[in-house]
Amino acid sequence: MSNTTVNNEIFNLQLASKMIYAYGALVLIAFGTVGNLLNILVFIRWKSLRQMPNSVFLLASFIGSLVQLWTVRFSLAVLNLTGIDLLKNSLFYCEIRWLFGR
Repeated sequence: MSNTTVNNEIFNLQLASKMIYAYGALVLIAFGTVGNLLNILVFIRWKSLRQMPNSVFLLASFIGSLVQLWTVRFSLAVLNLTGIDLLKNSLFYCEIRWLFGR
């Protein structure tokens, strides 16, 4: 195999891995958002769950998971799909991501 063919194969594999990661991140964001919102709804609506001593910590965990999904995974998915780096284009988004995760 020539050097050009090997370089083309490497480029194609890198492109495929970026697309799989980007679309996989979107699926993860969708399922994670729905799951966390349902968890929050259940813990807020049911009185027996609200009275548990650890319910505040669980609610904080669900909210933290939502923030993590939308600050870290979303920006990486947008970067891999479109090539637009949200961290360079938005100071607000950059600060939020710096606060909540890398």
